[in-house]
Amino acid sequence: VRDLDQVGRSLGIKAAPAETLAEGVFLHVLAQSAPGDQFADDDLRRFYDVWRARMGLVIAGAAAFGLCLFLSAVKLWDIYQLGQQATLNRQQEARASDEYAQMQSIFPKIPTSAENLKAMVKNYRVLQRQTSFPGDMFVEISQVVATLPQIEIEKIDWDTGSVARPGPAGRDAPRAAPAAGQPESAESQVQTAEISGRLIVPQASDYRAITALIEQFAEALRQRRGMEVIRTQLPFDLNAEKSISGDIGVARPGEVPRFSIAVSRRSGA
Repeated sequence: VRDLDQVGRSLGIKAAPAETLAEGVFLHVLAQSAPGDQFADDDLRRFYDVWRARMGLVIAGAAAFGLCLFLSAVKLWDIYQLGQQATLNRQQEARASDEYAQMQSIFPKIPTSAENLKAMVKNYRVLQRQTSFPGDMFVEISQVVATLPQIEIEKIDWDTGSVARPGPAGRDAPRAAPAAGQPESAESQVQTAEISGRLIVPQASDYRAITALIEQFAEALRQRRGMEVIRTQLPFDLNAEKSISGDIGVARPGEVPRFSIAVSRRSGA
């Protein structure tokens, strides 16, 4: 027994029951250096496997619960910050409303209501969108005239409204009036311009050259974006049933052939 105690102390056993013999030393050595092979069969290890599975489920559940708890804390923090921001925004809105009310109190009194002013501004914006100016159309015409030095412009009658179609005998058809209570929009308005001018040609009786020059001028106008030629008036009348009128074959001294062309252009084109 004395030798056994010495062996136990050398192995690290501090104290062992007095009634134990070598089995205490054996169990101590077995606990410190467990064998790599498992000698117990499945029936003996069944309760141990169940315990391991239960511990795994408990650990997985605890980890999932911790993750959910963390995500809930993050969401609660976001909700708290949003609530604080909403409170701050409401306070700023209240201060801005008070400041605006104070500013309104010092405004000069007007003889109408705010609703009438809003309606007036709305109508003004509608009229402003419907307003057309001849500047762009005149620029287009002047650029075409600059390429034809034989043409001199004497007058341009500009107007705006709905589309004007050529009627019989070269006259414009009456314009279609808009429906009652429906003002013409800027998209439906069309600018029209009647260009009156004269031709600087060597021979006023050369109707072929005059016709070609006017057709060239009209074609150049058609090439402009959105421009449409709706009527052309030559210095003489050409008709399939009649002969050339105006004594074009006899050149009068100082006679200058004159013409007119009506063009249209949709607003915004």
